[in-house]
Amino acid sequence: MFVIQTNRLIPERFDAYVIGPFVLVRPGKATPGLIAHEREHVVQWLVATIYGTAASLILCQIDAVYALGLMLQIFSPFIHPFLYAESWRYRRWAEVEGHRADIASGEITMDDAINRIQSNYGLPELGAGYPEIRAMFFR
Repeated sequence: MFVIQTNRLIPERFDAYVIGPFVLVRPGKATPGLIAHEREHVVQWLVATIYGTAASLILCQIDAVYALGLMLQIFSPFIHPFLYAESWRYRRWAEVEGHRADIASGEITMDDAINRIQSNYGLPELGAGYPEIRAMFFR
């Protein structure tokens, strides 16, 4: 994980943003809770990349789907960003896990985390209200 302080490439509503193994943080905003939250997203990206690469290596052993295996190997680093952008369930899970790390740092409460998830990630209009998000913290 590489932490870079910058104001570039970070959406307006966020203090930090992850691009692969790089954590972009606005100057003066790097708190232990924020770094823990973003570290969780780096781990999610890494795990998705590893699983995608492993699946691609298996597919490359099968002649009928060799080309699919090669394509998956090329696109493995983009699995997490794709799922995050296209699946509100995946995004909700990813943010709950990130906010768990934030809560563990002692910087925010569970209610703060749930309110942030609801307001910053476009989830309420997709059927992910307060009770659903709260329930995910206890799974």
